[in-house]
Amino acid sequence: MRDVEKEPRDRQTAPAAREAGVCRGGYDRLALTDKAATLGFVAEVVNFQTRYKKTMKQQTSRKTTWKHYVAVACLSVASGYANAQTVKIDLPALPLSEALAKLSLQGKVNILASDASVANRMAPAVSGTLSIHDALDQLLKGTNLKAEQKQEGTWVISASSKQAATGATDAATVLPAITVTGNVPSDNTGFLAYSSNTATRTDTPISETPQSIQVITADQLKSHQTQSVLDALEMAGLPIVSQSQGNSAAVISRGFTANVMRNGINDVSGNQTALSIPMAGIERIEVIKGADSIVAGVMYPGGVVNIVTKQPTADPVRELTVQTGSYGDWLGAVDLGGPLTPDNHLTYRLVVSGERSGESYGGYDGNRTFYVAPTLGWKSGGTDIVVGYQHQAQNLPATAITFVGPDGPLRLDARATPPDNQFIKSDTLFYDIKQKLGHDWEVESRTQYQNINDWSENNYFPFGYDLTSMPYSGGTYTTSSSSIETDNHIKTAFQIGAVKNSLMFGGEYQIYRTNINEIASGVLAPFPSPTLPPVAGDFYNISSRQYFNNLYLQDQMSWGRLRVLASLARGTSWSNSQPAQSAWLPNIGVLYQLSDDVSVFANTFRSFVPNTFSPLIQGVLVPPALGRSVEAGVKLNLLDDQLSVTADVFRTAMSNTFYPAPGSPSGYLPAENEAYRGAEINVAGQVLPGLNLTFNYTYTTGQQLPTNNTPPVRHMGGLWLSYDLQSEHLRGWGAGIGLQARSSYEIPVQPLVYKIPGQMQTDLNVHYQTKNWSTILGIKNVFNRTLYQDAVYYVDFVTLNPGRLVFLTSSYKF
Repeated sequence: MRDVEKEPRDRQTAPAAREAGVCRGGYDRLALTDKAATLGFVAEVVNFQTRYKKTMKQQTSRKTTWKHYVAVACLSVASGYANAQTVKIDLPALPLSEALAKLSLQGKVNILASDASVANRMAPAVSGTLSIHDALDQLLKGTNLKAEQKQEGTWVISASSKQAATGATDAATVLPAITVTGNVPSDNTGFLAYSSNTATRTDTPISETPQSIQVITADQLKSHQTQSVLDALEMAGLPIVSQSQGNSAAVISRGFTANVMRNGINDVSGNQTALSIPMAGIERIEVIKGADSIVAGVMYPGGVVNIVTKQPTADPVRELTVQTGSYGDWLGAVDLGGPLTPDNHLTYRLVVSGERSGESYGGYDGNRTFYVAPTLGWKSGGTDIVVGYQHQAQNLPATAITFVGPDGPLRLDARATPPDNQFIKSDTLFYDIKQKLGHDWEVESRTQYQNINDWSENNYFPFGYDLTSMPYSGGTYTTSSSSIETDNHIKTAFQIGAVKNSLMFGGEYQIYRTNINEIASGVLAPFPSPTLPPVAGDFYNISSRQYFNNLYLQDQMSWGRLRVLASLARGTSWSNSQPAQSAWLPNIGVLYQLSDDVSVFANTFRSFVPNTFSPLIQGVLVPPALGRSVEAGVKLNLLDDQLSVTADVFRTAMSNTFYPAPGSPSGYLPAENEAYRGAEINVAGQVLPGLNLTFNYTYTTGQQLPTNNTPPVRHMGGLWLSYDLQSEHLRGWGAGIGLQARSSYEIPVQPLVYKIPGQMQTDLNVHYQTKNWSTILGIKNVFNRTLYQDAVYYVDFVTLNPGRLVFLTSSYKF
């Protein structure tokens, strides 16, 4: 940033192209009307980029940190906006400081306010064609503040009852204009995210949400050279489990399978499609911990993974990415976006990605994947519409497996199974419509349609422990499934006395259809068998239709430093072969801000999963299995809001579950309750200039486990450090190092218990970045250790994770 200098008089009538000032990296001018405010502002101007990023781009910071006065404005050279002139205003309900900042941008005026006057205040939604005076009146309604225009283009917010304690007088002196020169603050959030709209369906600050939330940002994904969603989630400390011979997987959170969502809509086939979205198409990944059926409908109490894909943008995007790596891997991707109309009302995003490899770990055939995702957006006044389409085609290889014996996993050098030719094609259509109704109401409708075709030929996998005469189960099948899910709700904001409320009422509805044609057979052969006969056996056809609906009411209340999130849902699930099962789901969470940087929170949430079996047990309709999670923790914002820490303790449990019991007169018997408890800590952000980190650790223990259930991994965590060199002649160079570790776990195979050893993976990379291009050379599993999956569903075998992998990734912005 250059020195502050006086601006020549002839620049005061700069054309409109310069009016964005600092927002676009040009010159900017601030006309201050208060001497004390000026001195306070100039004292902090050298830190403008950091402050701007926190108050303008990350719309969720609770406070401004300027020592005397906050210039809640994107400084502008436009000074010809008089009191009577009207402009188009579109502001959601926000903290007052952020609302004033956005108004200054939309109205192209300077707005100054003391830190104390705007702290801990909320502003209502304001939209329409208004004068700056009227817009300010609406934002300040219900406060003891007033807005005064000191000169054209400059407004000062002050207390209406008395003069500010700083000694400012009404007879302010207009000082000479000054010029601030600087670069554009980055649009990236770094490793730290400030808000999430998954947990509450509203854009709520994470620091004010009474729930544990992890956000894996775009910068984290790029810095770690992330290869898949599963790769990212493992780095975030979440166990990954292969559910079958490797081609589908589940994410484990707090002992239970986590639901997978795509852009806030439940993805019924998430283990095949959403978890396979390439990195080129992903903006961020949000992990919501605990049960919350108001978010994800039918779910276990572990949590939710929401994959947010790239959306239309008014900022031009032109990026080409090429990658090469181990096993003959080649990847190419292009990311395009920007406005389609001069007024930026119509925008678009287009992501295309393709990848192929010569072979895969374990000696299997290579993978082939293709992804294309065009998206259009329209935003004008109170209307915001996004319509998109995503197509994925995947030709997936088998995953290397091994068996577990009394002394641990067996070391195998040959293929464990024959090649698996599995092909998955999916098509997804979606829309998201938001419409403001006046100042305090908003309606949102989100709908997703998905069609998936899954084909596999001669897919064998082994089970058992007799390696000389191993039983193999084989199948050739085609599966066709489709789903449609819609969520519609209305939101409003109001205040009752000192309590501010954000109320939401809505409902969701889902239909899931599936049709399976399968030929299944079994053979006996030595293990590993290089060849097995083609599958030939019985033919099966299974068709089903499953339905789900959910009505919910949610209120977010704030009173001073207290935040309360309360909701009530009524979920119902049924199918073409089973009667409806319903459950009431009350949820409540409380957060209290001990200070601007420290908050404590606690919650108790409910969920349910239908018991899908028939006939009824002893003629009685079985109620659904119920999930419950309880957690308490603390949230810290450290180092001037550059580092976030969340630490919590939790307990998750499922009750009212049943298992098949052929010897029982009813055919089913109640299972033991399943419960886990533990503690977590998540850290993300910047600790020093150029040094960013993420750290995640989870301790989980099985408090109650059904017979033969695999105990959870007790200790699991990950650390990633990325450093950009600060020396001028080495600027652009940097390096990263990561560690992923977990403790051992046991597999109960009566009467024995087999043990999977603990392990640690080390990753390294070196990167170089300029304004338009970047290159990363990375090594994963540097020491080429034998790594096993984090947990198992089937006690017969365990998946082997790849050995050492090397990738070279380059991106160019054109």
